[in-house]
Parts: sequence; structure tokens; C-alpha cells
Amino acid sequence: MAQSIPRSIAPTETLVRGIVHPFFYSDSKKSLKPEAFLPPPAKRDVSVLRLAYTSAHFCKQHCSKLRIGDKSLYVGMATLPAVAISQANEIPEVNGVVTVEATPLDNNLQLVTEIEPTTEDSGLPMHADILYRDPAPRGKANPVAMQAARFLLKQSIYHPDPEPESEKWEGDDLQTPSAAA
Repeated sequence: MAQSIPRSIAPTETLVRGIVHPFFYSDSKKSLKPEAFLPPPAKRDVSVLRLAYTSAHFCKQHCSKLRIGDKSLYVGMATLPAVAISQANEIPEVNGVVTVEATPLDNNLQLVTEIEPTTEDSGLPMHADILYRDPAPRGKANPVAMQAARFLLKQSIYHPDPEPESEKWEGDDLQTPSAAA
């Protein structure tokens, strides 16, 4: 039975981010980089999936297809409690720089605005974006966005994929507890 996907994101929701090496993950440090939660240059959005409206298997199938340039390699997923977005904004220097919005996408990766999305819809009805107020120009640092990304990184859990070639998620549970206060 189709479940309606609300346009508002509850603070208790778990957001899932696909992780690719070398852009978002350091082999030498065996850890995520803050770039996992930063938009590309000249953009404002960081794509995530809302786990409450899909499965770990679907997230893996989608994330394993991610490509950034020609040398990226899917290595796993990171989970982030949605409440971490509002917590990041409590940092005085960050204050309102980052938000999260439901951005359901159809089969053509176009934003669905006309209908209430459901879990039975094709495309990515469970898609959301972590949005930064100001895009960083190419070649320029955005220290406020980096501070927000570092905070989100600390609130996230990295789930390395034990079987990247498998079509199904065979790793640990992707649910995250609500971010610690």
C-alpha cells in the first residue's frame, strides 16, 4: 500500500548520503571528509534520501550508481539524523546557513510539485536536499559552509559497504539515533 511522503521532514528522520572515493572518503584516514556534506562549486544542494520512505536496498542501488568525474568509486553510505541540520544552525557562525527540504524527483529527475508523492511513485519520491544559503564560487572557500559541513560530519555515521558489487545492502542497519543534544 502506498504511503504518502510529507513535504516536511521530521527531525527524527534519517537522511542517507551516498559516499564515493576519493571525493567524500579518505582511504588513508579511513574516514569521511567534510566534502560529503558540501555542495559542489557554484551549487547549493547536497542530495540525500529519506530512509523512512524507502529501504536500505533501494538507497544502495541508487547510491552505487553515483559518479563524480571519471574516477569516483562508490564505497558506502552515510546516515545523518535530520535534527542535525537545525542543530548546525545553532552554531553562531552558521546561524541559518543550512536547511533541509523535501525535493521529490520523477523518473526524469525533475522536481515533483503538482502531486503529493507516495512510496509507490517511480523516480525518487523520497529525495531531499540539504541546502546551503550561498553557493561557493568555483575555486573559493566558503568557511561558514565548511563549518556547517564539519558539524554534520560529526553527527553522521559512515556505513562502509562490505559488498559494493552486490545489488543488495549487506551492511549494518542504516537507522541512526536522533542526534545527541
